[in-house]
Amino acid sequence: MSPTDPQQDVHDFLSRELTPGMLLTSVKRWQRTFPAWRWHYAQDALLPGDWVLDLSAPTGQTYSFFLHPVGTQLRLTAPHALALST
Repeated sequence: MSPTDPQQDVHDFLSRELTPGMLLTSVKRWQRTFPAWRWHYAQDALLPGDWVLDLSAPTGQTYSFFLHPVGTQLRLTAPHALALST
């Protein structure tokens, strides 16, 4: 992962098909790699089976990634993260 742009690296990783286990393992690794960033994930927040991953930069900028299950895989529902200002 790039030390300067974790948001882009996370998006690139999530853009491929992945399993919930891969997502959880990666979030744990990202938390160690980027300790200044805040990571939050939730399942079933919007629809049953959907996942949301929020990534908050030290500046307060938050990026939300929405994933939807397709079979046993998760896929991004939008081509870009939803950027929220706090």
